[in-house]
Amino acid sequence: STFFRYFESKESVLFGELQERLERFRDQLAQRRDGETPIQAVRRACLDMARVYMENRELLVVRHRIIRASRTLTGHDAQLDEAWEAAIVETLGGGTAQQCRDAMLLAGAIIGMIRSGLRDWYDNGTRGDLVSVGARAFELLEASVGAGGDSE
Repeated sequence: STFFRYFESKESVLFGELQERLERFRDQLAQRRDGETPIQAVRRACLDMARVYMENRELLVVRHRIIRASRTLTGHDAQLDEAWEAAIVETLGGGTAQQCRDAMLLAGAIIGMIRSGLRDWYDNGTRGDLVSVGARAFELLEASVGAGGDSE
């Protein structure tokens, strides 16, 4: 019972700080700069999170190993990803049904980029520059979206 005086749940020991990062991410998305498009706001907020991850790499490596060793924690991690994705959808979403569907698809692609970049970063011992990886991923996404046109 003493444990639960300090922590809401067992998962909050590992995920509490990640929840705080999600709130920071949401705040950054809400504070758009003059002339900044929604996708630029998402890019900026994601790259800022990459900087935070690089500053905390030792702790994150340990956390990553613990999470990957537990199906329950891996599932909780996936639920947290859904919250990040929802924040992106909210930022990208539009007024029409098609714009909302497009925002969901694009947010899913962005979360996929993030997961892939993080997996590579962890697999390589967090030695790489996560910000550069993220910037490159957004360049590829933006080039692909631009090349696709507005077909329906």
